[in-house]
Amino acid sequence: MKRLEKSDPCVLCICDEETGQNIIAGVGELHLEICLKDLREDFCNNAVDIEVSEPVVLYKETITAQSDH
Repeated sequence: MKRLEKSDPCVLCICDEETGQNIIAGVGELHLEICLKDLREDFCNNAVDIEVSEPVVLYKETITAQSDH
């Protein structure tokens, strides 16, 4: 996963200490599919089974103006 992260500056690989999961963050679902393909074929030579969950999208809000209330 470190090699994947080095090969693509838009990828962030995180190891969650609590769950033991390795998380790959990218810029979209297609980007993540390509990253997983590269991880399987180029970096692991199809020798490792990778279990993939549905993508999780984080939404964040911010305040841009002062409220009257």
